[in-house]
Amino acid sequence: MNIEHMIGGSAGASRDTHNGIAYRTAWKKAGALTSALSGHVVDPFARSCDWGTITNDINSKYATTFNLEALEFLEKLHEDGVKARIVLMDPPFSDNQSEKYAKEVEGEVPNFYACDSGHASKVFKAASNLLVPGGILVKLGYNTSRPHPSLELVHLYVFNLGGMRNDVLISLWRNPNQTLELED
Repeated sequence: MNIEHMIGGSAGASRDTHNGIAYRTAWKKAGALTSALSGHVVDPFARSCDWGTITNDINSKYATTFNLEALEFLEKLHEDGVKARIVLMDPPFSDNQSEKYAKEVEGEVPNFYACDSGHASKVFKAASNLLVPGGILVKLGYNTSRPHPSLELVHLYVFNLGGMRNDVLISLWRNPNQTLELED
């Protein structure tokens, strides 16, 4: 497992993290690690990010493939037999992001990691179940907790935003399994 420390600016701290250097660097790394694999790039929290081949955002103002709650979206893809080489997990992971996004959708959008304890685990399991063997789950947040017991950490970016702001952690997790169904 490799660790890279990066120093950045405000672009990484906004809701549009795909505009920040750290997320773009992690995206390129995930692409390099999965270049020989087939499958989709799935983004359950896409907003305006167009990296995914199948995208979702609960806010219908964004031009995504679906406008569903993330768990419902991921379960639908699984039922449809979708396979992914990359799953991008960039949910609203700070109270600031959640509050700003809630104003856009005119409703409550909780901090993904602070909402009901079982929900994040269900979303990560559903996302992990889409990964082909060797596929990568890219996780953004303030922790490096394993998103699913079957995944292995292969790369970590520590993105320092400066000042008194929290670092953002971007971890890349590989599915080493030879089957698509991950066990609980």
